[in-house]
Amino acid sequence: MWQVAAYLAKRYMKLLVISHALIQKPAQKRWQALAEKYPDVQVRLLVPRHWVSTWFIKNVEFKGEPVREIRFEVVPIKTTNNRNWGRYLIRGLAGQFREYRPDVIFCIHEEQILQLQQTILYRKLFAPKAKLIYFSMNAFDRVLRPKNLHPKEVMKFLMTLFFWSRIKKGTDGALCHFPPIKDQMRKEGYKHPILLQTQIGVDNEVFQPDTRDRAAMREKLGLQGFVIGFTGRLIVEKGVLDLLKACENAPDDWELLFVGEGPCKTVIEEWAKNNHFENRVYMTGYVPVNEVVRYMRAMDVFVLGSRTTHIWIDTFPLVVAQAMASAVPVVVSSSGALPYQVGENEGLVFNEGDSVGLRKQLEKLYQEPDFRLQEAKRLYSRAQHMFCIDAMNSHFHRFITHEIVKKI
Repeated sequence: MWQVAAYLAKRYMKLLVISHALIQKPAQKRWQALAEKYPDVQVRLLVPRHWVSTWFIKNVEFKGEPVREIRFEVVPIKTTNNRNWGRYLIRGLAGQFREYRPDVIFCIHEEQILQLQQTILYRKLFAPKAKLIYFSMNAFDRVLRPKNLHPKEVMKFLMTLFFWSRIKKGTDGALCHFPPIKDQMRKEGYKHPILLQTQIGVDNEVFQPDTRDRAAMREKLGLQGFVIGFTGRLIVEKGVLDLLKACENAPDDWELLFVGEGPCKTVIEEWAKNNHFENRVYMTGYVPVNEVVRYMRAMDVFVLGSRTTHIWIDTFPLVVAQAMASAVPVVVSSSGALPYQVGENEGLVFNEGDSVGLRKQLEKLYQEPDFRLQEAKRLYSRAQHMFCIDAMNSHFHRFITHEIVKKI
C-alpha cells in the first residue's frame, strides 16, 4: 500500500513559482496553461496578498486571489513590504517548502534582490532536494567593483560579491532575457544551464490581429491616417522625445497614439501645439494590460526608441512582443534586447537617439504598404515561435525536464 501512496505522491513534477508580479491575473495565465498542457507538471504560484505597483507612474493596487485547481494553484502569502520589489521577504516561506515539497523552485528575481537570497537559504534548509532556478535581467556587472576606497563603495562591492557567490553555488539554472545577459553571466563564472526567455510572455489569445476591432477602434478614436503608436511609460529613456523629433514636419496624415502615463505627457502636449499636431496626437493614460491590444490594433506601426543609460538598459519590453503578436509592424532602437526581439538583421532598427534614422524607417513603412504587410507577417510568426505562451511553455518544460531535473 505504501508503494502506491509513494507513486501517487510523485506522479507530478511539483513546480513552485515565486514572484510579486504574478499577483496580476494576466501574468498567471502562462503557468495555468503549462499545468493544463503538460500532465507531468503541477504548478503552485506564491504571490503577495497585497501589492502596490508604482511601475506605471500612478499607483495601481492588486490583491492576491487564491486559486485551486487539479494541478494549478495560486497561494497569496504575507510579505514584509508590499511595494518595493527589491526589498521584501516572504513570511511563511519555510512552511510552503515543507508542505508543498517542490521538485523545482523558480524564483523570478534577479541577483541583488533580497527575496532571491531568502529563497536560496530556505531551499538549503527546508527543501534541499529541490532544484532552484532564478531569473536575471541584469546586463551589467553583477559584482560592483569599487572605483575608490570609500567605505560605502567597498561595502557595496563586498555585498554584491557575496550575493553573486551564493547565486553561483546555490542555484541550478537561470533564465535571462537576451543573449548579452547570458554572455555576461558566463563571463562572470555562472556554469549552470541558462534558458533565453522572458518572465511572463504574450497571451496570444488576447494579443492577436483582428481587422474588425482595428476598424472599430480607429473609428472610436477618430484615427484616419498613418498611425504611429507607442505603449508604455512616457519617459525620456523610452525614446519619447526622439519619436516627437522624428515626426516634425511630417505629412498631414501622420497621427500619433500614446498609450500610457508619464512625465513626458506635458512635453508631448506642448510639442503638439508647436508642430501643428493638436488634432493628430492621442493620449490614453494608463490602460490595463489586456485592453492595450485594442489600441495596438489601431496602429500602422509601433515604435520603441529606448535610450541606454549608465544604470539602465531595456532588457525585454514586453510591449514589443505584444505588438508583434498583434501583427503590427515594429520599429525599435538599437538599445538592449530590442534588436533581438525583432530579429537582429531582419528588423527595422535605428541607432538609439538617432531621430533622423527613425524618420527614414517610418517613411519607408508609410510609402510601402506591401512592405508593412510583409513585416507584420514576419514579426507575427517570430512572436508565435518565441514569445507567446504556448511556445515559451514548450521551451521551459523541456528546459526543466531535460537540463534541470533530467529525470522526472
